[in-house]
Amino acid sequence: MTWGTSVQEFATTPLAILPAVFFATLPPLLEELGWRGYALDRLQLNWSALTASLILGVVWSVWHLPLFFIEGSFQHDSIGFGTAGFWLFTVGIVALSPVFTWVYNHTARSILVVILLHGWINFTAETIEVADVFYYGSWILLATLLVVIWGPKTLTRANDVPHPPLGDER
Repeated sequence: MTWGTSVQEFATTPLAILPAVFFATLPPLLEELGWRGYALDRLQLNWSALTASLILGVVWSVWHLPLFFIEGSFQHDSIGFGTAGFWLFTVGIVALSPVFTWVYNHTARSILVVILLHGWINFTAETIEVADVFYYGSWILLATLLVVIWGPKTLTRANDVPHPPLGDER
C-alpha cells in the first residue's frame, strides 16, 4: 500500500487534494440519488435484494464504461480499457452493489449513509494505492459474506425489504 498521487503532491501543493475531494462528494451524491434512491426501491419490489443488487450492479458498471475512453479520468489513466484492472474494476462494482444494498436496507433506506459510503470508497481509491486483486477481492469477499450471513432475499433479518410509501391509488 502506498499513498496516491494526490496525497504525495499535497505536501507541496495543498490544492492537489481537490480532485480526491471532488470524487468523494459530487459523483456519489448524483449517482446514489438515482441508483439507490430510485432504482433499487423499484427493483426490490419485484426481485430479491441480491438479484436487484446484481441487476443494478451491472447497470452501474456499464455506466462507468465511457470513463475508460476519456483522457484524464481515473479509469482511462490509471486502469485502462480491457486490462486486468478493467475487469477487476467492472466485477468490483457489481460486487459493491449488494454491499450498498445491505447498508441501504439496514439503515431504513438512508440515501445519506450510502452516499457517504460511496464517497469514502472513492476518496480512499484516490488517496491510497492498494493492489487491485486485494482491493476488489475484498469487496467480492464482503458481498459474499453478507449474502451468506443475511440471506439473498432482503440482505437483512427482516422478511421484507423496506419500501418507499406507496402513493395514493385514487
